[in-house]
Amino acid sequence: SMVGESLGSFIEQDIIEWDRKYILSMDLLQLPPVNESKPYFSYPIKYQAELREVVRQAADNPIIQVVTKIRDAIEAGKAPDIKQNLNSKGEGVHFLKREDAQRLIRTTFNRDRENTKIVAYRNDTVHRYNMLVRECLGYDTSVPFQPGEQIRINGAYMQGEMVVFNTGTEMHVKKMTSITHKVYPELTGWEVEFAECPDVKVNVLDYIKCAERYKKAVEKLFYTFPHYRDWE
Repeated sequence: SMVGESLGSFIEQDIIEWDRKYILSMDLLQLPPVNESKPYFSYPIKYQAELREVVRQAADNPIIQVVTKIRDAIEAGKAPDIKQNLNSKGEGVHFLKREDAQRLIRTTFNRDRENTKIVAYRNDTVHRYNMLVRECLGYDTSVPFQPGEQIRINGAYMQGEMVVFNTGTEMHVKKMTSITHKVYPELTGWEVEFAECPDVKVNVLDYIKCAERYKKAVEKLFYTFPHYRDWE
């Protein structure tokens, strides 16, 4: 589904030149490749089959039932009719007021922080929930993270041509040391070490505390690392 024009044309040329065989799988309702309107292989192919039954999850999974309604609505070109859908254990899709949702988040993370995840559509929503969760777990929300805290990488971190951390990698902060940028002393941050990769040190900018007038320079110099910026 995520094969765009560049990779798609390469595969087609490879098939023609070397008579290779490819097995392609796709979901027409998945988001298209970045900056493209549809997957490259969305046209009819000679040998193809369509899978219609969900087998990855249990048939009575209430989330799958809601997702299927959304898919059917997209295919029909209409808005989905989504309602609260729970199984006999009270698990499933809840519609909650903000206060109730925050109370549930605090309770759930305090009970099982390692296996509890929140998925949000917007970055500022993610940041707001990060602060809520970190506060209820007793962390200092004036800094991005603290030693012993678990974080999830939201963008691949590279050193030269080598990928050090992939997107979605979960790490535990081992140590943080305050540092100042060598060229722009107004920019401060931390040198961070992770328990899973002690040989790699990552410099993280305290982006929130930096003055607005440095924002353009920061955007040119730094890469995204969680909701802060990382400098080489």
